[in-house]
Amino acid sequence: MKRLILRITFWSSILFGFLILFLASYSFYLIGDLNKNGGFEFNAISQGRDFRNEIISLELGSFIDRKDIEVLYPFLESSALITSSYSEWLAEALKTGSLSPIQEQQNSSILQVNDPTDLTIKMINDCDRVYCFQRKMNFSEIPSPLWRGLIGIEDSRFLEHQGVDIRALFRAIVADVKAMEFVQGGSTLTQQLVKNLFFTNEKTITRKVKEMLLSIYIEAKYEKEEILQAYFNEVIWGSLAGVRIKGVYGASLFYFSKRPEELTDFESSILSALLKGPYYYHPLKNLDGLKDRTTLVYNKLREDNFISKEDRSQWSDKEWDYWKKDLEKKNKDHRYKAIADSLKGKNFYQSYIWGTITGERIAELQQREHLKGTDLASKVYVRDLMDCAEVDEDCEDFVFYSKQERDLNLAVTEERNQVGSILKPLVYQALFKNNFKKSDEVSMEPITLDLKSGKWTPEEAVEIDQPMITLEQALKKSKNIPVIKLSNEYGFENLEKGLDYYIPQMKKPLGEYPSQILGAIELSVKEISNIYHKFIQKECMALDLGDQDTEDSPLFMLSHPNETTISRFLHPLMKTFQFFGKTGTSNYAHDNWFVGFNGRYLVTIWTGLEGVRDQKSLMISGASASYKIYEAYWLRSGKAFHEFSCPESLIRLPDEEQ
Repeated sequence: MKRLILRITFWSSILFGFLILFLASYSFYLIGDLNKNGGFEFNAISQGRDFRNEIISLELGSFIDRKDIEVLYPFLESSALITSSYSEWLAEALKTGSLSPIQEQQNSSILQVNDPTDLTIKMINDCDRVYCFQRKMNFSEIPSPLWRGLIGIEDSRFLEHQGVDIRALFRAIVADVKAMEFVQGGSTLTQQLVKNLFFTNEKTITRKVKEMLLSIYIEAKYEKEEILQAYFNEVIWGSLAGVRIKGVYGASLFYFSKRPEELTDFESSILSALLKGPYYYHPLKNLDGLKDRTTLVYNKLREDNFISKEDRSQWSDKEWDYWKKDLEKKNKDHRYKAIADSLKGKNFYQSYIWGTITGERIAELQQREHLKGTDLASKVYVRDLMDCAEVDEDCEDFVFYSKQERDLNLAVTEERNQVGSILKPLVYQALFKNNFKKSDEVSMEPITLDLKSGKWTPEEAVEIDQPMITLEQALKKSKNIPVIKLSNEYGFENLEKGLDYYIPQMKKPLGEYPSQILGAIELSVKEISNIYHKFIQKECMALDLGDQDTEDSPLFMLSHPNETTISRFLHPLMKTFQFFGKTGTSNYAHDNWFVGFNGRYLVTIWTGLEGVRDQKSLMISGASASYKIYEAYWLRSGKAFHEFSCPESLIRLPDEEQ
């Protein structure tokens, strides 16, 4: 018997030794494999990347939306302009008159900027994923109730174990064996961190072993404070407003609109409670469960004297309900997505505003019964013609695409869509330079052309009861029949020569494909921007040389928005401005365009369908979709609306005509 025991002991020792040797070897392999693939560098994980500050300049005479600033306010850097709260900052700005409400618009959230104002934002988002926000912070900056509460509730022996808590592990094994399934994890905070960083939620023995080995390695190499710092920077805190929240800084901003250092002890307890299950305990899904767990965390912190017994920050039921209602509003707010994505690039405030207003407009359109579930998107191309004289210059154009998950350059440069009526001003430019007058009249009687492909009769999107209209009226109201009649009279061959400068890719001869004039041609957003750059340049040169008066220029004819296709969609403030604007709407309204020029900025906007296209009309237009986005930008961008005129930079001939 004694000999048997010795043999069992001997072979057990050998097997145990081999097991230890195997685990040690496997640990080196596992760590080496992660290092080789760039997936394991703990210092890089726990520390944030470099950042830069960007100035948000609100220009004299511009307009902003107070809600845009309110949502953005907690993300701004502290400065002399940023006091303890948004309401205090706004009250001071209104008191001094640097901002003022629009008196004509009661209950409007639009404010006018009377004094140039600069705000500062730290341009950093450490999360590489789309629609995700993370800002890493040092352990010393993390409020102590957060990490103390986390340790007290999740891993009470965190300061004692070396990555794996044997007692908790055996307790979990017993519970799992009894239940014959995984019901307890027994994971330490270090193991939870490892799982978040490197593994999935898959419950397997293999994953658990890997998790334990890496946890032991991390505990041997790094201090407890470093591990906690990485934990609070990397853990997921759920999502809100379509944004995945990573790290405590983001959780504080999104859930409470506060920086972490501004949290009360009870708010810190809420965030600690959320960590147990950020989706299970999410306040919009399980508020009662979160209440109970927060009470547990808060009371334990008070019992352990980590929170003063005199603390009065605990919420009433009324405060919980108010918070939930606030989160419900936030969850529908497109500004948070716009902030998260805009922090990854440049021109932050412009990106933020474009992201917000395109998101809002698309959501408004999708509220219509026939548009629910449609795959709508917007693309924007902005060029400063004061700084960019020639089309082929390497200009610092601003581009935006509402689908951040897709390739931006491909979307605006190469993807093409039907252009609708957007090209008509080019036709009238040729006509007015060749003895046609704006006061000339043209019949609205239908015209049929005999083409090689068959007979073709252009139709009007909106009928008009006038038998005759002037060329100026036809241009401003974007009528189809007049432009085809006039082109036929002028000669499609002559028109083709002029249009080739703008659209070399059009089908020729134009006389056999006249529908291109009405929009049966596909162009990208950048191509439309380049076309109008040339158009404006040509008009401005003619005006400068005295070859044309402003009254006879299609550029200036379309600069009175009260008289064009956007007239019934104008906000009262926009009625006071002069700017060139042309809409375009393709068949079935799948593509909706607006090109606007205010004397400085040339803005091209496309809004349309990116999903499956059929013969069902979206029943929207360039005016109701893309123009409304353009309008919202100028009422919220903080950029002053420039006086309408020809920029000096354009008053010279393009290279092609010198």
